[in-house]
Amino acid sequence: MQQPHDDDIDWDEYLKGEPRQGIHWHAFHWKGPSGKLLLFKYQNERVPGTPEFQTSTTPPEALVHHLLKPQLVRATFTDVDAASAWMREQWEADPPQETYKNPDNCQKFARRMIELGKDTIWSWDWPRTGDNVSVRAYMITCPNPADLGIRCPAPPR
Repeated sequence: MQQPHDDDIDWDEYLKGEPRQGIHWHAFHWKGPSGKLLLFKYQNERVPGTPEFQTSTTPPEALVHHLLKPQLVRATFTDVDAASAWMREQWEADPPQETYKNPDNCQKFARRMIELGKDTIWSWDWPRTGDNVSVRAYMITCPNPADLGIRCPAPPR
């Protein structure tokens, strides 16, 4: 049996669940060397409780820990469509050189995840000789379902 191409996926059907009510989302963006996300020597920048964590712009390991960095919030959304559109804008502003991803499908997936109250990341890389750059657009749910007692970094107005 042939698997559906990702462009053919109905994300509303595939990702079951009811939209989560009473939440909003915080947008974060990061662009930097891929090694910052992969190498152990940068671990202290990515884990709460270390001196490097609070001042670093490197994304935390756990998505929910973005909420501990209010200085990095790019936007706060109460509307699902606006939140997924912001993610798409990040792609359009800084697209990969080559990709197999369909940005329309990625946006549909992100929209559904956001609507369900799940933290969402849209990522792409720029592999170049000696310059491997990663770009990440994050949409973090608040209050977060992980419920770690993290305060809202930027309440909606």
